[in-house]
Amino acid sequence: MENPRAATRRTAIDTLTEEAWLRFFPAGRPRLDLTPREGTISSQEIRKALPVFITQLADALESTAPRAADAPEPRPKGTATLGDSGRTEALLGLILLWNDRFAEAHAAAQSREGTADCDLVHAFFHRREGDFANSLYWFRSAGNHPCFQELDFDRIALKSRKPFRAGLQTHFPSLARLTYWRPEELTAAISKTLRRRGQGGPRNAEALETLEILEGCQEMEYYALFLWLAKKLN
Repeated sequence: MENPRAATRRTAIDTLTEEAWLRFFPAGRPRLDLTPREGTISSQEIRKALPVFITQLADALESTAPRAADAPEPRPKGTATLGDSGRTEALLGLILLWNDRFAEAHAAAQSREGTADCDLVHAFFHRREGDFANSLYWFRSAGNHPCFQELDFDRIALKSRKPFRAGLQTHFPSLARLTYWRPEELTAAISKTLRRRGQGGPRNAEALETLEILEGCQEMEYYALFLWLAKKLN
């Protein structure tokens, strides 16, 4: 049976992260390219609100975590960071990229090259840019990122008009068969699909469904990385 304190802690963190997802990741799914959307939030708003989320989440962790009698005094509220590992820049870059602030997202990812989190955001950016070779380079640099252990197919299915798993199996069986998610495989599928579309391929309902599935997979990757970064506050 779960410890009541641990359950309270988990509930508080889950609530904050879900609220932050809804706030920072609006306007529906990003496109597979650099096409901007309406309803995104400005970089100024992102930069103003993100530190508030970081401190709220860290304060929730601090207030509900068990503390030994001889433990050092807790840090003052409002002083949380994501540490010096590039996670702050990765989280900022991910949010900027979702909101189609492409130049700033790229700059945030580049600011901490060589850290897995930022390299993953860097790869996401170049994939949307259509520079698939560069994207694959940064995916290799990021390595087998642990965030992909938490891909939430069921979350995407709830957002889809048709069963997501069934559509993935029908149109992209190689992705459906993956036992550990590989963003390189999604990159190959996106490249092939967009190339076919650009060469005058079909634009019927089935073609639109394939785009929706790929956009859903992309959203799933962003969500997994967001959750991973949120859990690494200190």
